[in-house]
Amino acid sequence: MRVRLMGSAAVSQRDISNWASWWYTADFTLFQPNWFKAPPFQDPQDYTNRSAITYVENIHTPTMFVLGEADYRTPPGSGGEQLFRALKLLKRPTAMVEFPRESHELSRSGEPWHRIERLDHIVGWFDKWLMGVPHPEYDVRPEKQVEKTKQQSTPPSAPSKPSANQP
Repeated sequence: MRVRLMGSAAVSQRDISNWASWWYTADFTLFQPNWFKAPPFQDPQDYTNRSAITYVENIHTPTMFVLGEADYRTPPGSGGEQLFRALKLLKRPTAMVEFPRESHELSRSGEPWHRIERLDHIVGWFDKWLMGVPHPEYDVRPEKQVEKTKQQSTPPSAPSKPSANQP
C-alpha cells in the first residue's frame, strides 16, 4: 500500500514511531497492562506490528516532526528522530524541528517564543506543501551547502532550526 494524497502534508508532534523503543525509554510505565499483553522482550512482534517505523516505506506524505529535546514522555529517539532519519534515507520530503529545553508540554506550557516558533513552523510547512508558498528553509540543499552548515556551530540558546538536510 502506498500512501500519498495529492496536496497533502503532515506534522507529527509528541510521536511514537517505535513502541518497543518507547517502552524502554519513556517515563510513563502505567500503560503496559492496558495497551499490550506483554513487554516487548516477551512479545516483540506485537510492538513491531503497531510501530510506524515498520511501515516507513509506505510513507510518501511530506512530514515535519516537532520535538522537545527534554520530552521524556515520548522521547525523540523513540519517535520523530527514527522516522525522520528513515524518511531522509528514502529521500522522502521531511523536516525535523527540535526545541531545546522543551518537554512534552511544548505546545501548552513551553517557553513563549518556542510556542510561537512551533506554530510558525507548522504554518510554514503546510503553506509550502498545501499552498505552494516557497519556504526554502525546508528544501533539501546540495551537499556542499550541507557540509558548510555542519561546520558552523549554533549556540545552545539560539532559536531552533528545521533539520531538512541532515540524515
